[in-house]
Amino acid sequence: MSNMLQRFFSFLLLIACYSILWQSCATPRSPEGGPKDTTAPQIDSTAYSTPNFQTNFTKQPIEFTFNEWVQLKDVFNQVVISPPLENPPDISIKKKTVQFLFDEEEVLRENATYTINFGESVQDLTEGNPVEDLRFVFATGDKIDSLIIQGKVTDFEGKAVEKVVVMLYENTADTVVRTERPFYFGKTDKSGNYKIENVKAGTFKVFALEDSNLNYLFDIETEKIGFPDSLITLVDSIASISLDLQVFQEQAPLRLTDDELAHYGLARLGFSREPYDVEVRLSDTSITHFIEKTRDSIRVWFDSDEEFNLLFQADTILNDTLRIPIKKKDEFLNKATLAPNIAGRRTIRFNPLDSLRLPFNYPIIGFDTSLIKVYEDTTRTIISPNFELDPVKKRELVLSYNWKGEIPYQMELLPNALSSYWGVKNDSLEINFSPLEKESLGNIALTLDSLNTEYSYIFQLIAPDNRIKNEIIIENTKTWQQTFKSMPAGTYTVKLVEDRNGNKRWDTGNYDLKQQPERIYSQALEELRINFDLEASVIPKW
Repeated sequence: MSNMLQRFFSFLLLIACYSILWQSCATPRSPEGGPKDTTAPQIDSTAYSTPNFQTNFTKQPIEFTFNEWVQLKDVFNQVVISPPLENPPDISIKKKTVQFLFDEEEVLRENATYTINFGESVQDLTEGNPVEDLRFVFATGDKIDSLIIQGKVTDFEGKAVEKVVVMLYENTADTVVRTERPFYFGKTDKSGNYKIENVKAGTFKVFALEDSNLNYLFDIETEKIGFPDSLITLVDSIASISLDLQVFQEQAPLRLTDDELAHYGLARLGFSREPYDVEVRLSDTSITHFIEKTRDSIRVWFDSDEEFNLLFQADTILNDTLRIPIKKKDEFLNKATLAPNIAGRRTIRFNPLDSLRLPFNYPIIGFDTSLIKVYEDTTRTIISPNFELDPVKKRELVLSYNWKGEIPYQMELLPNALSSYWGVKNDSLEINFSPLEKESLGNIALTLDSLNTEYSYIFQLIAPDNRIKNEIIIENTKTWQQTFKSMPAGTYTVKLVEDRNGNKRWDTGNYDLKQQPERIYSQALEELRINFDLEASVIPKW
């Protein structure tokens, strides 16, 4: 090989080695092997960073230089600036330096202390370890304000609420929450805790907002809100105050959101909220019908061969008419069968002191006991329970009897034993059920004390499976006692609603009326053990 050719290959090799060396130096990469890096980046004390806690601050770039390469993550949600800026800043990164640039049109408030909290937006490049407590504080006046307001935000059931903005306003007018951005604010963490630092002395309106459109304004009716009953005053002699808040959603305006003819004889009306105050009637009152209200809808069961109008109204807020078309009745009747809604359960279990309640898919208008047989035990002894239809629900057949625990029962319904609207009847059915053994149950002797005699209360006993076992209205008493017998073992919860207006339901709050939601108190009882009498006393701690 000639010397010229040797020099050419040596030159190529040199270029390749230089290229490899340059790439390994120019691109930061995670080190291979060794322990995982768990150390957060630190401000590099040997390099320039903008001095923190400046007074008489004028608008300028803010820079942080770290001791390692860093990256930005979720800046939009993580970086919180209080008081809020009118224009979004530009936050960027160059090598090991994070730069914060104010918008050219941004005008900082006079004599205000600003806090820029970066959250976990600045992280190391290799393992994503966030910089801890990265905050930049400055004052446009000659002092840094130092007062603190902090607390916890929960919902009306006491559960912590994350990402709620707690806002302070110098303007204390009621309209300010809809028209102005706050002077100070903080956001709740996963535990519902918030902390607003560097606040000046003064009197403020406080308002909590689940800000779904991130504009710091209460301008969406479904946003959750919360507020104290009075203004708060911060003074220099008290460095920190605590204020817990409860958020709620105001009652949505009542409106019809959906309507459909599910099949012949059933019209469904959907509403924006629970239609407890909606009155529904048919234009032709001679039509056989049944109106069934659920949590957010109304079902109108009817039997008519001709179209008719549904008239529904709620005081002065809703007044409308809906024309109900008629689907082909014959096609429906050819397929329809009256059947129980027991969700495929092979054997129904229930409290032996209770009646057996069997829900069906259609309203029942009658039954023939000569076509119904009920057998007890494996000996198939025929018994004669009392049969009746639930006068309110109309889709439940109720069997009452002195049931024996852990004894198998079977009910046979011959064809046509039950009749529903439209003449739809049942096919041959067998339903198995067995009351719980009394020795496997326990009793709860419950006492509620320190109730306000001026209020009514809605009492609920919540079963271990979170279903409402009992609901009772308590009125005008300081102490209330009740024994609940033959209850399945497990941990029960007492839920108490302070029904201040006596309408027998929970009412939410309203900002314009300065009305807080009715208070709810929940307390888990000690575990009820098998064949045990549990005595429990509850004093609500509102």
